[in-house]
Amino acid sequence: MTISPEERENMIRMAAYFKAEKRQFAPGFETQDWADAEREVDEWLSQHRHVD
Repeated sequence: MTISPEERENMIRMAAYFKAEKRQFAPGFETQDWADAEREVDEWLSQHRHVD
């Protein structure tokens, strides 16, 4: 599976949003949410890299 950098960023953005939503958008976790989302998306993409 190949995605563009823009698609990857959108996936991360959505994942970070859902993390914030779970905490009812409490402030102060934005950087951690983004880092966690980035790690999770990259892990998912690496597991599905060879899927057509």
